Amino acid sequence: MSRNHALPQPPSEAAASPLPSATPSASPETPVKMPKKSIPFDKKSRLALLLAFGQAVLSSFIFYPYDAMEFGSLPGIGLTIMTVAVLACAFAILGKQARIDRVTIPLTVTCLILALIPALYANPDLRFLNCLILGGTLTLDVFLVANLWEGCWASSRTVGTSIWFFFVALFSNLLGPLNALAHRSRGKDGRAHGPQGVAAGIGIALGLLVILIIPLLASADAMFSQIFSRIFDLLAHLRFDRIVTHLTIVLIVTPLAFSLLWAASHARSNPHASAGEDALPDASSRRIALRIPAATQVIVLISVDIVYLVFVAVQFIYLFGGTESVHMYGGYAEYARTGFFQLATVGIINACIGLLAAQGAGHAQSVGSRAALTVGNVALVLMTAVILASAAMRMNLYIQEYGLTLMRLLTLLGMTFTAVLLAALLVKTFHAKTNFFRIFMIAGLALWICFNFMNIDKLIVRYNVAQYESGAIENVDAWYLSMHTNADTLPDLQALETYLRTKSDANEKLHLGDDLNYGDSYEYKADILKDRIIAYEDSRTREPWPLWSWAHRA
Repeated sequence: MSRNHALPQPPSEAAASPLPSATPSASPETPVKMPKKSIPFDKKSRLALLLAFGQAVLSSFIFYPYDAMEFGSLPGIGLTIMTVAVLACAFAILGKQARIDRVTIPLTVTCLILALIPALYANPDLRFLNCLILGGTLTLDVFLVANLWEGCWASSRTVGTSIWFFFVALFSNLLGPLNALAHRSRGKDGRAHGPQGVAAGIGIALGLLVILIIPLLASADAMFSQIFSRIFDLLAHLRFDRIVTHLTIVLIVTPLAFSLLWAASHARSNPHASAGEDALPDASSRRIALRIPAATQVIVLISVDIVYLVFVAVQFIYLFGGTESVHMYGGYAEYARTGFFQLATVGIINACIGLLAAQGAGHAQSVGSRAALTVGNVALVLMTAVILASAAMRMNLYIQEYGLTLMRLLTLLGMTFTAVLLAALLVKTFHAKTNFFRIFMIAGLALWICFNFMNIDKLIVRYNVAQYESGAIENVDAWYLSMHTNADTLPDLQALETYLRTKSDANEKLHLGDDLNYGDSYEYKADILKDRIIAYEDSRTREPWPLWSWAHRA
């Protein structure tokens, strides 16, 4: 593959060589380059401008800000369509230069699956988090499809470089279309011809007609005046605020999208990256391991292991054994509340320590140091697994007492992800060449996709309603559950409303609720659900198409 242009370097490297060079840098720290030359308005540039304009028009409808503010949600199926459009534009502008192999195909499929999630489910918080994950994955995918990286894709450096490329390319060619059009529209005499001359003629004609000629003719002839008054009345009924908003989005997004497309199609990769993973700065981990003496690492590991050994013994006596847990801190739920987040934080810290120790064991010079680091790291990983299990049991007790929420489910997801990383860390302890970052990315994306396809809204509502009706949960948060109203949860919420009204009627007959305020009554909770269901039915009929999802089906 041959590329004629390159992308700007990061500031720290650009300072060393401020002028772009046609010769690739000898350092592998610069993966992508692009010069700041004037953009030739050739066939590829015209295609990039056309695709950018199409993306801008589509964005003006999908990301219309007033819809998001009115309905309090990011796009649903609109985000799916936009992702497909971005990928289609990338492949269209790259053509035969597009990289299609065993790396980019699964990554593109992953992007499409992530984009499908908001078209199926309607939880606004998950849509926001999914947008962040989809944006990062899509950036990496387009970066690799554009063949801007030929080394190992599963590395922190690759991800960082793709994000750097995105922000640099986003603003590096903003004035490219205008400069190209201006250069093209000037003849040999220096005067404006072509598009620029046409634009000037249209502006002058509109000014003369609207300001001078039409008002004079309208005052001279009543029939002529009546015709144009009808035209102006029709224009008065148009939503100019929406038109102006759409035009503003188009004018902003078009140069940004053009800059990205042009950079992706003209930048070239650093040949030093083609040497593979060994050429990447994975040596950063080696430098850390070499800077820290083996004796220091062993002492730290042993000290941490001793403290965790005492803590693990406490967990087996009180939490896992269950001998005195019921009376501690006022019961299981309070015990779970007091220490869960601390344990989860400790698990993450231990994973980082274990990763450094595993790298140190792989590069230790003496057999004794390597054996000590390996044994200490295995002990750390195993005791961290016990701490993670303790945190999971605490969260399970808390859920049994207070019910299920999105935050508690995300916490369980995080602990599951940490457990997978601990297993990968154990493997890396014995096999130093294991690519930990690859496991990190693949496991993270797989768990996130599986988590979303569990239909979280339906899971939360169904679990809480079932536990409340069975008596396992004393109180139900009707307001929180009402925030998860959609077509999937509607039957369970309607059943809960009926159950609450039944209990309210029974209490009224027995005069059990006479001393309760309305805000604490079953009737109040039932009214919350009823009002939210009515509001949902109303919003579903008014919801614009970009926000629609299968969860909002009729």
